[in-house]
Amino acid sequence: MRVAASSFAEGTTRDNATDGTFEEWLCLQNPGDTDAEVTITYMLGSGQNIEKKYTVPKTSRKTVDVNDDVDPDEDVSIVVESTQQIVAECPMYFGYHYWCAGGHNTLGCCIQGRPAGEPEYKMKITDVEGYLCHMPAGPGLGIEVDMERVRAHGEKTI
Repeated sequence: MRVAASSFAEGTTRDNATDGTFEEWLCLQNPGDTDAEVTITYMLGSGQNIEKKYTVPKTSRKTVDVNDDVDPDEDVSIVVESTQQIVAECPMYFGYHYWCAGGHNTLGCCIQGRPAGEPEYKMKITDVEGYLCHMPAGPGLGIEVDMERVRAHGEKTI
């Protein structure tokens, strides 16, 4: 039975001469006293879904190499479902267009159990080129987006 789920709207396993190289990971932590059965669904840009299953033992963590689970040069969104409450994060390291090396880390947004009135997704973009990707919590569900942009000199735009 699923008791927890997290989603990651944006990811890629690109490794080519145009885009550069990207390494994507999932870090799963199970702080509880019961093993967690975890199902990871990779949703590819082609429309294909790939499902992988892992066990994260009690009071431990597991690192999953997304590039091993998904073919190269794929754009991918991810849903992590678990039988126990776990923490899921998605670090990515990249050489963007081979001129900007860096990385970022995203904490999975909770699909179930989100406190009333709490935003579903918070993100801070500090990259050279920033993109904000959204993924609905399920088929047929819409997304409401409120954005505030703060420039370096303090000017705010909405």
